[in-house]
Amino acid sequence: MLCEKENQLHDLMSKQRIITRSQYDVLYPFTGDVSRIDISLWLVLARNITMKSSRKGIIWNRSPEKHETFWAHDLIRLREIRNFLFHVSAPELVGEKFNEIRTELVHVLRRLGTSDAAIEDHMRRDLDPQQTKISVLQIREQYMEEQNVLLLQAAQHKRHTRIITVVLSLLAVMVLIGVSLPLGWYLSQEPPCTKYVHRIVSSK
Repeated sequence: MLCEKENQLHDLMSKQRIITRSQYDVLYPFTGDVSRIDISLWLVLARNITMKSSRKGIIWNRSPEKHETFWAHDLIRLREIRNFLFHVSAPELVGEKFNEIRTELVHVLRRLGTSDAAIEDHMRRDLDPQQTKISVLQIREQYMEEQNVLLLQAAQHKRHTRIITVVLSLLAVMVLIGVSLPLGWYLSQEPPCTKYVHRIVSSK
């Protein structure tokens, strides 16, 4: 699918600025290694390529409700978990919050097609301290990159709004001019009844 959508994704980068150059370089040339695609990029692909003409009821900028279990909702859940971890002051979780996130991750991964064996393997695996530091840095980089894209989109939307406002103002002026010219001409003409009165007076 990515090979067929290369031109469309290039437009998302160069014209619409929805993806960054580094994200585009992850996709092309495509090597088949989807492990390089982070959650931010998965969401861009889901929103602008896979689901552009379907499931328009999905609200991408809020956390899904419990009953919303479509696969796109689960991508949003993964983004929300990542963003939460980004704001955690220390790279560790204990107690109730850890169990809550662990349970939600298990449910999400199962719905997305991950086998129980693979999930269990990751849950029981000892974490390498160095790899943990790398993962934390990756989470931060993903979050900051996504925020920069959102800021660029907001600025672009603001520019478009200003352009639309100027165009509408010009149209309003053109309409007023178009109405005032014939109206002024009409009002400048002497009414027929006045001409008739003038003829009566002059005949006397």
